[in-house]
Amino acid sequence: MQPKLHGIVILLLTLCVSDTAWAQKTAAGKNEAKHYFPPERLSVMPVIFTPKGESVPKKDLDAVILRHLKWTQRRYGELLGTTFEIEDKVQRVGGKKTLPQYRKREGDAVLDFAAECLDHFKYNRFNCPHVFLMVIVNPKDDWPLGVGCALNGGYNTGPGALMMSTDVFTKLPNTQSTLEHEIGHSFGLPHVDVYGIDLNGNSRSLMSYNRQHWTKGFEPAVSPATMIPEDIRGLALNDRALPNLEFSESNDVPKDYKLFWTPIPLNRCKLDGQPDYAIDVRTNAGAAFDSKVENCVVGHFRPSPGPEVFYDAGSMWHSEAVSSTVTLDLKFPFPVELTKIRLYSGHSEKYHPVKSFACSVPSPNGTPNTLARHEMKSFNGEVTFTATESQDWHLALTPGESKTVVIRGLRFYSGITEIFPPQLCLVE
Repeated sequence: MQPKLHGIVILLLTLCVSDTAWAQKTAAGKNEAKHYFPPERLSVMPVIFTPKGESVPKKDLDAVILRHLKWTQRRYGELLGTTFEIEDKVQRVGGKKTLPQYRKREGDAVLDFAAECLDHFKYNRFNCPHVFLMVIVNPKDDWPLGVGCALNGGYNTGPGALMMSTDVFTKLPNTQSTLEHEIGHSFGLPHVDVYGIDLNGNSRSLMSYNRQHWTKGFEPAVSPATMIPEDIRGLALNDRALPNLEFSESNDVPKDYKLFWTPIPLNRCKLDGQPDYAIDVRTNAGAAFDSKVENCVVGHFRPSPGPEVFYDAGSMWHSEAVSSTVTLDLKFPFPVELTKIRLYSGHSEKYHPVKSFACSVPSPNGTPNTLARHEMKSFNGEVTFTATESQDWHLALTPGESKTVVIRGLRFYSGITEIFPPQLCLVE
């Protein structure tokens, strides 16, 4: 977002608890698949959001919003060779609270508006197939300032949202450049400063605050924003929004350009009335070398090539030494049906692999029901089993000679559908 349009909301992860009533309510939504199945594709849905007590704008505003949105769509196509889908009708949602009540939350209000849109359209944060472009009716001033976010964090985890005021579309000059920037956030892109680039400098990225990129009404900027290789690489990870985009270092990285070593994903958000995008995980083996067992799930999955040591405490879990079996107990926010679990172990293609692992769920009488066991033939492996529904899942891991294991990530499948996909996935 641009100067005067404050930073993207990045919220801390909080672990969620079971909400069976929520699951039953959302299971009957528009998506005929299970309520926790992510959408195959995303489209941008423009929404005029009218807080309680405010007057609904005239239809003239719809045409202005759609004209800007279609311009953004074309602009992304020019920069990427492919672009995102849009809904060509502006929807209208009436808010449950007054404008002063929403604005007490400042930038976090984007999450309140998004939660109400999910409820209005009968989706949830897992199955929603849209990025909500929410134009907030405010006849008094230019609040809210522009904010965009990926609701579940990461690059390919589902829906997004961005909010802008009616003033931005009717009175302020830099509507288009702001929209291009905020849609980038809703697809998962961070600001350029996470890659060591001056946010307020002369970066050519549309994810910077470079004033030279500002548009004026429907007139292009004197120096239009483009995308740096990190932007293209990040967007290429979002197959739901841009399924035809591929990133190639040979084609997309200029000679002598130093590409940042990894994509940086946005954090998850907390939404009122929605379970958190998280899986609670516990272990009997502690956590060593500044790692966290939570890194196993819904995290950042990267290759760990050798021969150099490639251990990353921020994305991997390194157990302490155990005398026998390492256990992981997983609790989803609601019961899920799984048929397969993939496990990525070890680091640097050399250290602390899992030798075998088994998966079980509790039976009605409380005893474990073992579903499958797998002898690992490499650092990575998977167990498959008959479709089983449970909220609680237990993994028993056999370590090697070091008596410790390193887990780079777990992935979960129901048939061919991956559920709770990681925020960053750079592995096959």
